[in-house]
Amino acid sequence: VMALGRPEINASGVPSVSTQPGGEGGGQEMNNVRATPESFGAGVGGAVAKAGEEGAQISEHFATMATEAKANDVIANQWAPAVAKLSGAYQELQGADAVKGLPAFQQNLTALHNQYLANATSPLEKQILGQYMTRHIAQETDAAQRHQDQQLTSYEDKSHDAMVKTLSDSAVTNYNNPAVVDQSLQSMDAQIQKHGIDRGQSPEQIAELQRTARGATVASAVDRAAALGDIATANRIYSDNKELIPGQQQMEIDRTLHSENMRLNGDANSKALLSGQSL
Repeated sequence: VMALGRPEINASGVPSVSTQPGGEGGGQEMNNVRATPESFGAGVGGAVAKAGEEGAQISEHFATMATEAKANDVIANQWAPAVAKLSGAYQELQGADAVKGLPAFQQNLTALHNQYLANATSPLEKQILGQYMTRHIAQETDAAQRHQDQQLTSYEDKSHDAMVKTLSDSAVTNYNNPAVVDQSLQSMDAQIQKHGIDRGQSPEQIAELQRTARGATVASAVDRAAALGDIATANRIYSDNKELIPGQQQMEIDRTLHSENMRLNGDANSKALLSGQSL
């Protein structure tokens, strides 16, 4: 059993207590415990400082969480809907409008980006918004460029078809003017060749398209000439282009000319009979 000794006052005036083994007469001193104002104050001060540091860390943590929550709210409920509206409007543009509208769409995205960065209330919020918006703009720009490419292809195809039709119509309308017919057909061939090259078509594919377009034009010009009773011009147009058009179209034109020639011969024979002339 350990017995506490009698308190003693040392030279500094601070009490000290000695602990001795049990039993009468005391014994060897086991420990000497001293409490000083300095050591007590230092302990309390350290605890207060530590608590202050932990409190600051907790406060900073919650402030960061609040900033992240605000940035996420801005992205989800303000930025994203605004971008979706811009993208939706651009995706509705067709043909030439889509081609012309891409720069304006990109400018609108940049302006929106700058607006939300300017409204950020802290460097951390600005960093979060900036990183997300930069990635989002890249995604939307890529989608817009794909839409533009698709619409440009469609626009080019439609304008090409319209140009071929215009040249074909010119040849048919001016069927009795050999120079205009020839120029229209040559221009049509050149248009088909250019468009075919742009689309990566082979020379064989381009040549077949040229023959088909020329055949359709020649057939229409022959029909027009025949309908107007100008069978000589119809025969000449066909003769000039026969080797440049597909076989199926040649057969169709042959039937048209044969029928018309038979009709004209029949009319001539009838007139001869009526006038008393021998056939």
